[in-house]
Amino acid sequence: MALGMGVANGAIFKLVPKYANRAISGASGLVGGLGSAGGLLIPPIMGYIASMSNFSLAFTVFLFLGAISLFLSLKLLKIDRVREA
Repeated sequence: MALGMGVANGAIFKLVPKYANRAISGASGLVGGLGSAGGLLIPPIMGYIASMSNFSLAFTVFLFLGAISLFLSLKLLKIDRVREA
């Protein structure tokens, strides 16, 4: 899991200069801050959902959020490809 997280982190920061080549420092700070916010907010939210019901509901909520993120990423990738053509 740690290897996958490291690869994903590297992939995200590799994309920053491609999409924000005039403001790499600011964009890197924003990406890092959003990642830190996710690390700060996700555990308590998941714990709250699990304490109110069970862990399967908490994982289902985050699975749903992950599916939404994947869908939005694919849509944005499609928009980017259309713009390049």
